[in-house]
Amino acid sequence: MSESLREIQEKFAASLLDPKSDSGLPALKTNMLTGSARFSIYRGNLLAIWNKALANAYPVVLRLVGEDFFEDAARSYGRQYPSQSGDLNCFGEHFPRFLALQESLHDYPYISAVAELEWILHCSYYAKDEEKISLPQMISQAGDRVQQVRLRFASDVGFHSSMFATQVIWQAHQANEVEELSAPVNTRTFCIVSRQRWGAQILNLSEAGYLALEALYRGETLESALDVALQVDANFDVGAQLQAWFSAGLFVGHFCKE
Repeated sequence: MSESLREIQEKFAASLLDPKSDSGLPALKTNMLTGSARFSIYRGNLLAIWNKALANAYPVVLRLVGEDFFEDAARSYGRQYPSQSGDLNCFGEHFPRFLALQESLHDYPYISAVAELEWILHCSYYAKDEEKISLPQMISQAGDRVQQVRLRFASDVGFHSSMFATQVIWQAHQANEVEELSAPVNTRTFCIVSRQRWGAQILNLSEAGYLALEALYRGETLESALDVALQVDANFDVGAQLQAWFSAGLFVGHFCKE
C-alpha cells in the first residue's frame, strides 16, 4: 500500500528533527543525490533558520555565550521545541527556560534572566500599534474621579524583575564594544518594557514603582496602586513617577468602576 501525503510529510519532519532517523529518506532519493545527502542540506538549512530566528530575538545572549555555543543551543532547542507556527517571531518563546536548564550555564544564571528580558523586548517590538494616552488627557477626562481610575495597559507593555542586573547587562552590550557594568551582576532589577515610535524601550523602576504598576495591571485603582508604592517607600515621588509612566507610553485608556 502506498503512503499518503500526510504520512510522507510526517516521516520527512521526523527525519529533519532526528539526525539518526532515516524513516523519511526513501521519499527523497534521486539520481543526483542520495536521501542522506539531501537531508544533510535540509538539516543545515533548518539549523540556519533556527539560529537566525533566535539571534534576532536574543542578540545580547548571543554576545554573552559566543557564536559556537549559541549555534549548539539553537540546534538542541529547535529539536526540543520545534516551531508551532509559521511566524518564526514566536519560535524563541521557551528559550529562557531552556537556557536555565543547561548544566553548562549553571555558573552563569544571569544569562537566562537576560534572555527573559530580551524576549519581553522582542514581543514588545512586534506587538500591535495602539494610540497611547497622556497624563494630561487622563486627568482631564477623569476629572475629580482621577484617583478611582483603572488604567488599560498597551499590548506592547511587559513586566520584568530579576535577582540580577539584567537591564545593566543588556545596556552594556548595545554598543560595538561591551561597556563596563555600572552595577554588580547580583543587583536586583525592576523594570517595564514598552514601545515608543519604532523601538522597544526599558524603563527602570524602584521596587515600589514596580509593585504599583503590577497593582494597576491587576485592575486596582490608581489610588490603591499608589498606596502600595507608599507602603514600600514612604518617599515615593508620585508626581514624578506618574509622569514617567505616561511618558513611556504604558497606557491606552482608563475607566472608572461604578
